Amino acid sequence: MENQFREDGFIPRHGGYENLITFQKADIIFHGTKFFCNKYISKFDRTFDQMVQAARSGKMNILEGSEASATSKETEIKLTNVARASLKELREDYKDFIIFNKLTFWDKTHPYYNALTEKHLVLNPTYELYQKGIESDNPEVAANVLYSLTNITHFMLKQQLKRLEADFLKEGGLRERMTRARINYRSKEEVQLENKPVTHKDNGISMEVVKKMVDWDKDRKVLEHWKWNTMKLITEGTYPLAGKYIYACSKNLETLREAGFEE
Repeated sequence: MENQFREDGFIPRHGGYENLITFQKADIIFHGTKFFCNKYISKFDRTFDQMVQAARSGKMNILEGSEASATSKETEIKLTNVARASLKELREDYKDFIIFNKLTFWDKTHPYYNALTEKHLVLNPTYELYQKGIESDNPEVAANVLYSLTNITHFMLKQQLKRLEADFLKEGGLRERMTRARINYRSKEEVQLENKPVTHKDNGISMEVVKKMVDWDKDRKVLEHWKWNTMKLITEGTYPLAGKYIYACSKNLETLREAGFEE
């Protein structure tokens, strides 16, 4: 999925969760956990539903957090942390399964440890990469593969949260981005007005007409507030009825005429 929205607006590019390696791994964990539970956990055991739901929560909260980043970094951070907490819970379930069933835990000294670690380094991982281990008839293999996969994803989400925190400190939230975008937009309009030549038509604007426009649009609010307020300041003498202000008033007049204003 391509990131959405333009770079110069206040809504940042967002989405693209399929490209997040944490989401890719969480998706594998979800499907792998469903297979594992169906094979090794009784459906009458509460652990069955808890493990499947924890795996689903890990996947879906990464997805929702990525989508929510458009309007709320706070929500993105919160949901990413929920995903991390869910996978931590799931990791402990796999650890308990290994311990309670007196299976061997694959630490750094185990002969399969390095081969499994190398799989974790593969970019854009798929279920097929881990399928042989997850669907093994040996519960020790299946549990250790899923434990290790859940553990590395939990760690990667911790790093992802650190990046999100840094991005928030650098870019701020939605309200701050909206303010910056509005200031930039106004600045561009100011430059355009400064460079706009005053035409004979523009010179047809009189103070009387400006006052009428201000009074007429005070309650109707056809114009954006800052445009109306600029004309009000002209009538009060704060800004001169000259140069770019004449041009701005003439454009406002065109807008108001379309809405029914008559001089």
